[in-house]
Amino acid sequence: MADLVAVVINVHTDLVATLALVSLRRNAPDVPLRLVNCEPSPTSRDYFADLAIKFDFEVVEENIGPHGEALDRLFRAESADLVLLLDSDAEVLDPDLVPKCGAFFENDQVFGAGFVHGPAWLGEAQGRPDGGGYYQERAWLPFAIFRTEMVQEALQAGHSFAHFIVYNDVAASPRLSSLLAGRFPNLNHHSLHFARLPELFRTRWQSRPFKNLAWLRRDYYGQRPNYVYYDTGASVYQ
Repeated sequence: MADLVAVVINVHTDLVATLALVSLRRNAPDVPLRLVNCEPSPTSRDYFADLAIKFDFEVVEENIGPHGEALDRLFRAESADLVLLLDSDAEVLDPDLVPKCGAFFENDQVFGAGFVHGPAWLGEAQGRPDGGGYYQERAWLPFAIFRTEMVQEALQAGHSFAHFIVYNDVAASPRLSSLLAGRFPNLNHHSLHFARLPELFRTRWQSRPFKNLAWLRRDYYGQRPNYVYYDTGASVYQ
């Protein structure tokens, strides 16, 4: 396997982060391990300093910030060939998982290995109206291995791990699409303006997908959603 480092980011979740770290040490014992401890308390700092000696991992400290921005910084500064991301509230329980995923990188065209999340329509389960929003396909970030060089190329090309929404009602006009997206509750700042309109107007137009205008929208996997949600890492994955 190419040079690989495993990274766990902890934001005041010391207990579950401990489980994540120990699971990697148990089921991927030869992989160098790093804990990014964000704005730790003195107790947390001392606790992980002692744990790092016992389980042989590196501890670095960072400020708390948006997850996507933290991942951008991590990969821009990384020198290891491969980076394994494990959520602080996830555990590796299968000792074959890391070697199996690492083996895919024997092909130098592989940029990542792990699991895929999406694409799918957003709906009631996500607190969104049915039929309007679509979830962009991405790597499932609770467990993913990336080839650092390829991620750095994506970042240099202007992509980011940050999450965002593409407004798609009128693909040729992002500004108009953003304005029209205000009919969906709590989607952007235009939603506040829409909520102040007369009730009769809101009742008629709120969350309507305008299926007869689908030809104005960009195609995503054979679908033409009103907006597309790029969760953390989706832009880099795409």
